[in-house]
Amino acid sequence: DDRLPGKGPGLGNGNFVLGEIELDIAPAANPKKFSRVKFSTARASFSQKSYEVAKAIDGNPGGPNAGWAISPEVGKNQTAIFSIADPVQLEGGSILRFTLKQPYDDTHTLGKFRLSVTTQKGPLPFALPGDLKEALAVQKDQRNKAQLDAITKYFRENDSTLKSLDQKLAEARKPLPIDPKLVELRGLLTALEKKPSVDPRHDRWLNDLSLSKKQLAQRRLTGAQDLTWALINTSAFLFNH
Repeated sequence: DDRLPGKGPGLGNGNFVLGEIELDIAPAANPKKFSRVKFSTARASFSQKSYEVAKAIDGNPGGPNAGWAISPEVGKNQTAIFSIADPVQLEGGSILRFTLKQPYDDTHTLGKFRLSVTTQKGPLPFALPGDLKEALAVQKDQRNKAQLDAITKYFRENDSTLKSLDQKLAEARKPLPIDPKLVELRGLLTALEKKPSVDPRHDRWLNDLSLSKKQLAQRRLTGAQDLTWALINTSAFLFNH
């Protein structure tokens, strides 16, 4: 409903917390003689995590995570089916009184809802949205685009297998954690890319290498220099000078 926050059905931006639903029955002939009838099972088209629909019939309407909620599946029709264990038969008909307790806060309350009652036994199917019923009533080859979209949308939102596959796809699209080995190799690469510090002996070694190359290129001059140096350092030469 576009008139409600988040299109409803709750007033808490579309969400609500139904703390407890209670049922009292009285004979039509004595409308003030109500007696409590307990619900035995609860099923819902969707339940918010930690706010399962069964908590709406556990006798504990208050407290943390107490009650049924539907986030993030707001803005669409949601259904809860509550069943009693044994049928109640009163002569002359009966009066039903439903009490909806919503103590969570003043915001997360039901904004638009409908209560329906049936005498049918056994598990009940969840009701189909009105537009889907209309679309399914039309022959397959005669459905227009809006009707086909309504059918597709419903099954995408309610097919458990498809939901599971969508969830797996979302998980698969998440970035993978960085491989520790890759981090180690990147660190090593960064260290190798750094310019090494220059050894102070480096320039002297280069100079020695250059001189050695020159000496090898001028062997005769180098030999003469070595011979001269040897003669100069002889004891006879030193004695005479």
